[in-house]
Amino acid sequence: MLARRPRLPHRLVAGIALSCVFGTASGSPAIAGDEPPAGLAFRVAKVVALDDTDTVINNAIVLVKGNRIESVGPADTITIPDGYRILDLSDQWLLPGIV
Repeated sequence: MLARRPRLPHRLVAGIALSCVFGTASGSPAIAGDEPPAGLAFRVAKVVALDDTDTVINNAIVLVKGNRIESVGPADTITIPDGYRILDLSDQWLLPGIV
């Protein structure tokens, strides 16, 4: 019999939904005349790295520029560049491949 994977927590699902919304809206200014951000910095509780072992990174930052993920890692190892919009989702989970 195959082992069942645990169900995804509601916060993970919410994090995915928020990342999709913010990820697609990142290219448009919030107010007419505003410059769009240089990139996005997601500050999240947990990141599930979609690697061979589904590594979970606690207290993580994900940097996104354009439609590319630039960096994923623990908050104490990632420097957020100037001009990036910071999205504080510190109680959410994020799957970076979904951004």
